Amino acid sequence: MACALCSGELQRGVLQAVFDEKKGILMKVQRNWVAGIITLLSSVVAHADRVEVGVDNLLAPLVGFEQKNNIQVVLYGTLPNHCYSLDDYQVERAADRKTVRVRQFAQREQSGLCADEANLPEEWKTPIPFTSEISAGHLEVGDVTFQFKQASGQIGSRLVRVSPNTTLSVDSLPYAAVSNLSVADVIRGDQEVAVTLSGVLNSSCTELDDEVRVDHQPEVFVLLPTVKTKRGALCLQVLIPFEKKVNLGRAPEGRYLIHARSMNGRAVNRVVTVVR
Repeated sequence: MACALCSGELQRGVLQAVFDEKKGILMKVQRNWVAGIITLLSSVVAHADRVEVGVDNLLAPLVGFEQKNNIQVVLYGTLPNHCYSLDDYQVERAADRKTVRVRQFAQREQSGLCADEANLPEEWKTPIPFTSEISAGHLEVGDVTFQFKQASGQIGSRLVRVSPNTTLSVDSLPYAAVSNLSVADVIRGDQEVAVTLSGVLNSSCTELDDEVRVDHQPEVFVLLPTVKTKRGALCLQVLIPFEKKVNLGRAPEGRYLIHARSMNGRAVNRVVTVVR
């Protein structure tokens, strides 16, 4: 009987020792794994710089925004080469709230091929075009000047005129819920700028107005797609997809912002280039 007890205790001791050994190995592996991840992240952070990049221009509607609106502007430009990747932006308001400075940042890789930017492979030297939609929030009524760093290093500016609220609702007009705007990136000057708006209607009694109002502003096309509601009909709350083609005609050579208003204070923006 005593020998049986001794044998059982011996087996439990052996099992416990094996368990403790495997537990120790597992904990060591976990520690090494965590240390490896931390080292990797530290390496990534150490080999990338966050830098402000210059842009070609800032585009925004001159008029049309009200005090209740989230003011949106769009930057476009090019990153110098493949060592850069677009990062976040920063919006700085002056004390008088009449000047807004917009800064666009990028991550500049400094390891590998990017350790010597002067001797990059040819395929890495290609500039990378980008557009960046900036949300500036609600601004005071009056003229607001947006400032930005140009590719040349100089400070550029764009005026936006904010009007008093005309209604208590978020939208001043019954806008359609536009979710996408399709247009060619590059358009020849002898071609018309053709845009397709798409989104959803949220009721069986809602339909798009026949015409989309277009407001031509300096370097900007503002599209105002609105809806109408059938009266006296039984309405079902269903989602109905729609597409609407809008012809903006021909435009002179240059870069243009197409700004389509959408339901609930939102907008969809695209930048297009018209060439000869």
